Amino acid sequence: MTNNGIFISTKIKVLRNFKDYKFVSKFSLDDANNIIEKVSKLISTGFRFRRTSEIDERELNFLLKNELITKALIANNNISAVGVNKERNISIMLNEVDHIVTTATTSGLDASGLYENMKPTLNQIENGLSLAYDDEYGYLCASPTNIGSAMHISITMCLRGLTKLGELDRIVADLTQLGFSVCAINQKNSQLFKIENTNCLGLNEQDIINKMQSVALKLQEYEMSARRLLYDADPVALTDNVRRAYGVLMNCYCLSYRELNELASQIRVGASLSLIDVRIPVLDKAILDNSYETLVFKGEDVSNYEITLAKNIQKALKEN
Repeated sequence: MTNNGIFISTKIKVLRNFKDYKFVSKFSLDDANNIIEKVSKLISTGFRFRRTSEIDERELNFLLKNELITKALIANNNISAVGVNKERNISIMLNEVDHIVTTATTSGLDASGLYENMKPTLNQIENGLSLAYDDEYGYLCASPTNIGSAMHISITMCLRGLTKLGELDRIVADLTQLGFSVCAINQKNSQLFKIENTNCLGLNEQDIINKMQSVALKLQEYEMSARRLLYDADPVALTDNVRRAYGVLMNCYCLSYRELNELASQIRVGASLSLIDVRIPVLDKAILDNSYETLVFKGEDVSNYEITLAKNIQKALKEN
């Protein structure tokens, strides 16, 4: 597990389809019901399966925020379902775009460990169901870009240094040519980016894990080099910015989630350069645990959310 102020989280998504059913966009309500019944009976322990239409908006928003479901699943709520494990870090979406989409997330960089956690569930699916598979191409999916191993890994990283130096566009162009996508996460000034493999064809699961971890570690080298260059150019200004960010975070009375992410990115830079003593995994967990959607799901009072957010983040950091 690596979480050093650069790696935020790792997510793995594995897609599978039944051999004898049309794809979701073409099949009937009976087909949808049959798929839900087959999968939920097969995986009868460890997961709680429910129809999407039976889940209230509060929980749907929580699951969406934590990337356990997608907007496509919600849009198909008349035919879809989802099973979530008790730890709420693995989900099995049924009749989203493909018949079965198994998703798992973890903090930091740990694609290998995350895949090992998923394997018992994936083995149940592959050994217990008749899946659409071609000896030449691999697993067949609704989108041609997913054919093959039908596995995507996305790694969320804080690339503040490369962004500030203006080097990221060049790196993104190079990664795109190599079969990876780099997308900014919509948090203003947070410099958070998601890196994902775009190709599954001709690659097995271990190939994808190795390639993704190799790319992520190389990006880490570039990012740390950029951070050191920024520090060397003006150590006083960078140190002051980091400490001011921490001062605001620990003493503010109100805090928006957007501002929290911006301050956190500055603190991540400072921690990685040993300019400030903050446990980044604790900060990242506190950010995830205190999103608006999570607090609503937990039944907490969010009438003064920005006050509550400031108090909760400060408490989490002081206690750790």
